[in-house]
Amino acid sequence: MTNKEYISLTLSKFNITNDDIALLLLNQNIEGSEDVSDIDLLKTAIYNELSLIITTFANNISEGGYSSNWNIEALKMWYRLLARELKLPDVLKDTDGNVRVQNLSKMW
Repeated sequence: MTNKEYISLTLSKFNITNDDIALLLLNQNIEGSEDVSDIDLLKTAIYNELSLIITTFANNISEGGYSSNWNIEALKMWYRLLARELKLPDVLKDTDGNVRVQNLSKMW
């Protein structure tokens, strides 16, 4: 299994696009076509990028005959479990335990 296949399979349940996966690989400097050699490295790469991906999602998108839905709460819950597994901070929560929305407008 390649790095890209591992990440694609891991994130497929959340309808993460191939473009998001390609960007994740690029941003984390991971060669997608190489065989998986370090699962913790891939999980950490997902952790690093997922907080940014989550903030760009809308719950529902409908245009013309196309409709797409994301279960943002399930994705956030999975992210929190991943952060706990990796013993890394949950950057989606502030110190009071409330989910915070970051201003990412500088990225556009």
